[in-house]
Amino acid sequence: MEQPRPIDNHPDSDQPLRVTAVTVFRNGVGQFTHEGTISGDREVRLQVAPEAIDDLLQSLLVADPEGSAPQVRFPAKDPLERILASYSLDLTHADTLGQVLRQARGEAVTVTSTEQLSGRIIGVDTVTDPRGPEQTFLGLSTASGLRRLALGDLRSIRFDDEQVQADLDAALAAVAVHRSRDEREVVVQFRGTSERRVSLAYVRPMPVWKTAYRLSLTDDGYADLQGWAIVDNPTSTDLTEVSVSVVAGQPMSFTTNLAEPRHVDRPRVDPAVTENVVPTAYRQRAARAMAAPAPAAVQGEWMSSADLAAPAFAAPQRVGGGWGQELSADVRPEADAAQVGLEVAYTVREPVSIPRYSSAMIPILAERFPAARLSVLDPTVDADHPMRGLLLRNESELQLAAGPVTVFDGGYAGTAELQDFLPGDQQVLTHARDLAVTVHQGDDRPVQRRNETALVDGMVRTTTTQTAALVFELDSTAATDRLVMLIVPDVPGAELLSVGPEPLREGGQRRFGVFLRGRRGESGGDDPESIPVQVTGEAGERVSLEIAVRTVQHRDVAVASAPGVQLRLCLDHGELTEQQRGVLTDLAQVAAQRTTVEQELAEVQRHRGRISDDQERIRGNLNSLDHSSQLYQRYLATLNGQEDELVELWDTEQQLGERLQQLWARGTDLARQLSRAQ
Repeated sequence: MEQPRPIDNHPDSDQPLRVTAVTVFRNGVGQFTHEGTISGDREVRLQVAPEAIDDLLQSLLVADPEGSAPQVRFPAKDPLERILASYSLDLTHADTLGQVLRQARGEAVTVTSTEQLSGRIIGVDTVTDPRGPEQTFLGLSTASGLRRLALGDLRSIRFDDEQVQADLDAALAAVAVHRSRDEREVVVQFRGTSERRVSLAYVRPMPVWKTAYRLSLTDDGYADLQGWAIVDNPTSTDLTEVSVSVVAGQPMSFTTNLAEPRHVDRPRVDPAVTENVVPTAYRQRAARAMAAPAPAAVQGEWMSSADLAAPAFAAPQRVGGGWGQELSADVRPEADAAQVGLEVAYTVREPVSIPRYSSAMIPILAERFPAARLSVLDPTVDADHPMRGLLLRNESELQLAAGPVTVFDGGYAGTAELQDFLPGDQQVLTHARDLAVTVHQGDDRPVQRRNETALVDGMVRTTTTQTAALVFELDSTAATDRLVMLIVPDVPGAELLSVGPEPLREGGQRRFGVFLRGRRGESGGDDPESIPVQVTGEAGERVSLEIAVRTVQHRDVAVASAPGVQLRLCLDHGELTEQQRGVLTDLAQVAAQRTTVEQELAEVQRHRGRISDDQERIRGNLNSLDHSSQLYQRYLATLNGQEDELVELWDTEQQLGERLQQLWARGTDLARQLSRAQ
């Protein structure tokens, strides 16, 4: 794939402004700054790649404090279809010679085949020969008559009208220009009289800068963190002795098509036409009758014009101190960190040179952060062994960009991944499997469920309480102490029943601490004070951590529609006054009756449905039987009996429906009485 070409200052040419600073962001753009000294009026020419022109036009910033207002010129690029349509021969949909010549009907041409002929084009026609390939012929009107020439036999053809030939050449050139990806020149005109310092800056597409970290754990509860920025120069310009900054943040960025002219189709409104006066013939009524439709015809034309008028719009500097033995003290950060708006920018102190199509790795950070060694047990990652890692706290004013972290703990200890790290945050980084600690899944307690029903504010509330427990058993064969952080999902609304200090809660997780003493009784850097510890185990001892949670859910049902079983539970276990108990007893009876009626009504409807299905089957059989047959007569008798039964069922259904409405009304009335009794 072709590399993107840059906005180029052509340092080898007579260019007064050179690139002096480049700022790279993590959203796919970079800011380029040109500075220099000029005298009087001066033009600065920037060669811009097609993919960068829109970014330049929407971000170009020109500073000339001692001069007049600058001007910027750039070549417009109309849509190709619009350009081609402006020529006498429109090549928009003309891909073959025959299609071009069809548009030139009537033009004078000179053609050469076996002979040279001059004449005017009559047309182009295609003939299909069943015995051979399809052929295209050019019809000419010559001085000697009409001639028909096969296009395949023509060696040359030229328009006698020089303007038509020039239009054809220009249209073909426009197609080539639009297909070309050559750079486009943007000219910035500075106007003034004195010698002065000027600058310009713009944004262009750039690869995101990347970060890579080296982290060395120390024995005093800290870690030395060294950060490197990897900056790419995918342009055709050598960045020589420029100031480079990288920004840890993602400002919003998008492109807008500003380089291509945008045309808007305007509605066409025809001019109003005054209605002509029609002379009236007084001698005959027929004349007036014939003249009457004229105004309507004019109105019809006006409405057509209106239809045509319808729119067609479609930080301050923070440099770390000493390093561990694994990180050389000679490697110093070459960048200062500073707050820029809402982002943090790392600016390299010394100028940087990055050749074209090359990359550079620059140290930008050397900082000491509080860090505690620990092991992380996440059953979703590994249910048998925890992962060895560390808890890193960002107590600086720096925002660290995400990137890989190579961890050293007396030597190479693995590779971790750092997410975007904001000031005041903390992250758990894991870099290796801790085989010295083994996890045994204990006997989890089954879910226990208890339901309670009570009358609350005129509602029947059913409270469901569920209790569940997870049991984890751990043992360690490590010589040094181990602090294990056990991560389990945080159930929303759940109450933790486990004893001990309150565990950490972060990112939808609960984090419990288990401290396992080593065989030699040495700390090894795992600090039990770094996180709350719920269980401590001695060397060689298997410890058990039970995590029990309780959830409580409430379900409210209106008293008038509550089932009888819930109402009876309220009577048996609720605290009620005598009046409430009496009304609730009546409500329970009504609910029980309502349930009985609903069941009877449902059975009647099912029985009626079965009869209807059977009747449909019988009627289907009757169509194929002789009316005088015994089976036909038997089916008729069955249908008669079923009709009588359907009438009875319909009456029963009506009675049950009325009874059900009465019970609902009685229940609603009792619910009102109950609300007044509270």
